[in-house]
Amino acid sequence: MAIIAMPTSLLVGTLTQRIHRFDEHEMSGETGDSADRLLGVPRWGMSIGSPNKINAAAMDDWRDLLVRLRGRVNFLSAWDVKRAAPRGTCRGTMTLSGTHAKGATSLTIAVTGQNGLTLVSGDWLQLGSGLTGQLVMVVGGTYTANTSQIVVTVEHPLRWQFSGGAAVTWDKALGHYKLLTESIQFCTVEGGMLESGAGGDFMEQW
Repeated sequence: MAIIAMPTSLLVGTLTQRIHRFDEHEMSGETGDSADRLLGVPRWGMSIGSPNKINAAAMDDWRDLLVRLRGRVNFLSAWDVKRAAPRGTCRGTMTLSGTHAKGATSLTIAVTGQNGLTLVSGDWLQLGSGLTGQLVMVVGGTYTANTSQIVVTVEHPLRWQFSGGAAVTWDKALGHYKLLTESIQFCTVEGGMLESGAGGDFMEQW
């Protein structure tokens, strides 16, 4: 098992993001009363693919990446290529301020020199690194930093506890995914053009 990094040079044509939820839903046929409970933690999912027609070199980048995943064996570390950096203006070094418990959805993030700068709904943040890290999305509006910190609301809830000082990455915040299918295909035509594209469907795993 290995982590395969998505190349920064990979030519991406489409990126569709999903939320996989594992909720149990019950409803009374007589009264209409309903109850819902969480059976498993939510996960990010994505479908990523090449443009419909790319040259042979770009096609080989896709082939190399997908083959090295070895079906569902290896992890793909990938970021939102359409939003690699926050739409908000907060930048610089970020770390968690204090311990954050499993299930938390409010993050206190230590920053330096970012007074008055922002993070906004839809911005991605990566907490920690590798398979013990987590990809979260800022939700709930616009949040403004003071001289030392910014407090934001995120989804999904933390899967486990994160210690104070854990890195918070805003540039190409990574999630770790595995393929949802056991087979992949490539379609080529004469001249080395990739006609039908290449790509795959993925779900976050750790």
